[in-house]
Amino acid sequence: MPGPVVRTHLSIALTALAALSTVVSAPAAAATPKPDAMVVIHKTVTLTITSGTDAYPVALTLACDVTSPFITRCRGGWRDRRYSYDGHFIVVDEDDAFTALFAGTRTDRACAKHRTGVARRVCRDGVSF
Repeated sequence: MPGPVVRTHLSIALTALAALSTVVSAPAAAATPKPDAMVVIHKTVTLTITSGTDAYPVALTLACDVTSPFITRCRGGWRDRRYSYDGHFIVVDEDDAFTALFAGTRTDRACAKHRTGVARRVCRDGVSF
């Protein structure tokens, strides 16, 4: 079970993500990003992951929806040598650059390998960057 510091950081990150996503009201139906925009989003997310974890993501998967002209919300997952990650990204298109924020969980793969069901929760903790 994550400690109070991890819960605090995760709750702060989730609050920031919620506030950021409500800056502009979402259109009635969220659209999928165009392929050329998705390439830029993928590279932005990859750089964010690399700087946040000091490891290059393997098997990065993203499912994104454009919620406003400059905010894209993505659900993603990836793994590195020790952990697997799962969570949400908010990608902001600023005038001259893209910025991405992540909030989610990471699971210690070696720990989870020997546990099943609810016991795997011991191997998870919250992470944001």
